[in-house]
Amino acid sequence: EYTSVAVDVHSNEVFLQDENNFGFRVFNRLDNTPPGADFTEPKRSVMGPKTRMEYNCSIYLDPQNGDVYSLSDDIMDTMAVFPHDAEGDVAPKRELRPPQATFAMAVDEQNEELFLTVEHTSSVVVYRKSASGKELPLRQLVGDHTQLADPHGIVVDSKRQLLFVNNGGSTHSWDAAGKA
Repeated sequence: EYTSVAVDVHSNEVFLQDENNFGFRVFNRLDNTPPGADFTEPKRSVMGPKTRMEYNCSIYLDPQNGDVYSLSDDIMDTMAVFPHDAEGDVAPKRELRPPQATFAMAVDEQNEELFLTVEHTSSVVVYRKSASGKELPLRQLVGDHTQLADPHGIVVDSKRQLLFVNNGGSTHSWDAAGKA
């Protein structure tokens, strides 16, 4: 099951996040599956235990250096970053340990910030784009006034300084200290 897609216009490749196989596959953007073929074969795949990907749900390609960011949901609680041309069962070049149940990511390239939705706390956490390990977020959007409810999708509009988040629906009530 493919859960997320990213397109690299420089290399003319499509990156598909493969949640069931804990990895991602890379295809030529202009591949055309011939009639009678079962499917188009990927150029390369990144998957296996060394990758630290499980139930990966969001993918992002860095437009500057081509790095591939892969966000895992629920069990691994890891965002793994790979070089553009990574292949096989390889360890990520960098990992971030975000809160449990992150689901989607967006990057503000202008401010070099990484935005992640967090399902269970109905929040958005913001990290430095280059954050790693157990680094703490720069800030968190949370609470009743945000109207976040099990956020899933997220997009940053740097030009207009807007953040778009779509909700899955479940809600929490928060006290003044930000606790459920």
